[in-house]
Amino acid sequence: IGSYLGWSAMFYFTGAVGLAWVFAFWLTVKDDPGQDPYISEQELKYIRDSIGNSETEFNSVPVKYPWKTIASSIPIWAIIVANFCNTWTHYTVLNQLPTYMNDVFGFDLKQNGLLTSLPYIMMGITMHFCGGLSDWLQNKNVLTTTQVRKLFICGAYIGQGTFLFLAGRSQTPQG
Repeated sequence: IGSYLGWSAMFYFTGAVGLAWVFAFWLTVKDDPGQDPYISEQELKYIRDSIGNSETEFNSVPVKYPWKTIASSIPIWAIIVANFCNTWTHYTVLNQLPTYMNDVFGFDLKQNGLLTSLPYIMMGITMHFCGGLSDWLQNKNVLTTTQVRKLFICGAYIGQGTFLFLAGRSQTPQG
């Protein structure tokens, strides 16, 4: 899009897609199954029999959250730090990879768009493959849920860090 219509067109396009998505979501998604105009009485009865009526049952009991326990939990802080590092790396690649590919390797906007989309294409493929593999490992009792989570999260972070390191070490054919 950017190589044909200019760099600003990419922002207009993604903004328009985002607005279309919000509008479609606003029209179709409801807070309660009873508010959905397309649900049949049979479906509504099945849902309410299965989980209850959210308007009367769930709002009547106040929930007391253990905030002090949550805030002092070492595993929670490990998750927060790991997620912060992952998000930092993700957005560094998202924001800086096009500039890096242009400045270091001299790729124009069209070539750059394809190359900088490759990490996200591979992420989508890998997520689907690893999701199925993690389910299989749990269903066959090869690993517990905790072991699967630790394995795949560590594997993802190690892979992400390795490729980011290799991107920084890559050179042009001239050296």
